[in-house]
Amino acid sequence: MVTAYPALAEEKYVEQIADEIYDAIYEEQFDIAETILNYHITENSVTRHGSDTFTTAINIVLKRINDENGFILWQKKTDKWLSQSKRSFSSEFFHHQIRYKNSLHFKNSKEWKNLLQSVRRKHQKTLDSFYDSALRLLHKYPDHWRIHSDIVANYTDYNLTYEELNEHLFETQKLKPGDVASMVGHIKSLAHESLGRDDDIITKGISNILKKYPERNLSKPEYIDEKTKQEIKEEIFELTIARVLSTARRYNQKSTKNSSAPSLIPLAYKTIYNDLKSYYGESSEKLQTHPLSIKRQAVWNEIVESYNLLTRRFPNSGHYLSDYLEISMELKRNDQIENIINKIEKHDPNYHPARLKPLECLYFSTIKPENRTPERTEKMYQTCKIAVNFKDEEIYHYRAGWAARQLGYYEESNMLIENALKLAPDSYIYMTDICWNYKDLNIYDKALDYCNKAITTNRMHPRAWLGRSHIYYHGFKDSVQAQKDAEQYKRLTK
Repeated sequence: MVTAYPALAEEKYVEQIADEIYDAIYEEQFDIAETILNYHITENSVTRHGSDTFTTAINIVLKRINDENGFILWQKKTDKWLSQSKRSFSSEFFHHQIRYKNSLHFKNSKEWKNLLQSVRRKHQKTLDSFYDSALRLLHKYPDHWRIHSDIVANYTDYNLTYEELNEHLFETQKLKPGDVASMVGHIKSLAHESLGRDDDIITKGISNILKKYPERNLSKPEYIDEKTKQEIKEEIFELTIARVLSTARRYNQKSTKNSSAPSLIPLAYKTIYNDLKSYYGESSEKLQTHPLSIKRQAVWNEIVESYNLLTRRFPNSGHYLSDYLEISMELKRNDQIENIINKIEKHDPNYHPARLKPLECLYFSTIKPENRTPERTEKMYQTCKIAVNFKDEEIYHYRAGWAARQLGYYEESNMLIENALKLAPDSYIYMTDICWNYKDLNIYDKALDYCNKAITTNRMHPRAWLGRSHIYYHGFKDSVQAQKDAEQYKRLTK
């Protein structure tokens, strides 16, 4: 039975819509899959993150296939879909995507060398003809802006030239003004590594330097010395990042009052900031002083203005709030980080925990002792415990264990820190914390074992000596050894 999508679409997350498409295709109920997809084409519906539901749902389905099932099985299913039903944009666009993802999966896998040569040729042909395949779709469905948008959003997959990129962006905006996916793809394509090879910018960069230093007699290439070459290179870079921002501002100015185009301005500044770090170095003064650096107050004010506008337009969007959170954490804007976290938990509590919880865990870990309240420690504990489900890294296990210890959950703390110790078996800090937990649980044998391990690993770690002193004094009533360890602790902390 087909769901009544007009009644429910506004209530459903795009992930749920993707689940229904996935199940329908997997069960070979192709009429249901097509009904779902065609509804979102007809309605031009968007997710609360400002992207087209149709293409976003398809991308989620493709990611699930990559995780759960072989692409060969799914390509057979979509081949069957095409053969059993009248061809439509929905079925052909999905088939176009699955064929490419299938070939890309095998090209990037360890299985590539073991495939038959004829199969490898077939996959390579699919990869090489991906753009041509999209153009054939465009010829058949000339009014479907989603094809143009997908080409721009995934410009690296389609291996576009800069001219082709601009052409498809123009067509997308002509057919669907304000489409976000194509604008985001275009902004990303303007990163220095991509745009720095653009002939027009290179020509303009050289021309600017020639005009700037007329006295140098740079009329011929052989007269251009190494210093001038470096100046030309820097001029091209500066022109490149300036175009990133001007493009974002231009689209924002042309956007409607209900669009999500303001997201492009923070995205442009993030792109520029990464380029500045890559080009000038992470410790460069340019990161602080460059007119387009997000470390400058004027730039930060523009970013805040964009996010304030976005969160008014889309109050339930964790996507924009989490982007805001990432930039705030990058800049250590602690005055508003917790405010953003609270807004996400209030307005979009289920948004992408795999992305957010590790960030929140790291933030609560950096709060200074004088600002650390029991409520914040409890928040850190709960957040970091969730984070380890998404990032099985020692730092998240340890932070959760550390917070548990501060709250007096010693057994829970040991379980978490022991997980961290498995990932970093030489960490005397982790060993020492476990030692102290066992000491506070009055399990003195295990406590002594872990403090001894910590001292063996690093004899200069004072807290391990102090822990051992307490264990000998309170647990084994050995005041002589306790005094020796206490004196060693004092020597190390002078």
